[in-house]
Amino acid sequence: MQSFITYRYVLKPGKSRGDYMNWLNINWSELQKLGATSYQLWNSTQDGERVLFCKYTINNIRHWVRQSSRPVMKDIIDPLADCVDIEKSSLKITVIADTLDHTDYSFYS
Repeated sequence: MQSFITYRYVLKPGKSRGDYMNWLNINWSELQKLGATSYQLWNSTQDGERVLFCKYTINNIRHWVRQSSRPVMKDIIDPLADCVDIEKSSLKITVIADTLDHTDYSFYS
């Protein structure tokens, strides 16, 4: 089963994709422990806001969800909040089963 988590972030004023990449490079090993194997980034402008999407390929979605609620994640999220508006962030979970069924769980606020 292949899983993806796509985060939608609104960049804070004065922050850039490069700032997010710095955060990602620092925290990539911890995200890999959660089950991330790769990522894709792309930018957009929506309603005048600079939006950054990051899509992670995940080994085991259940493991990711369980592990991402650990208290240590605060040490990862707090620095992320320096470059993105956490209040405007959302995520989308996509699970593709081995039977080629496609289940798309979207959680956009």
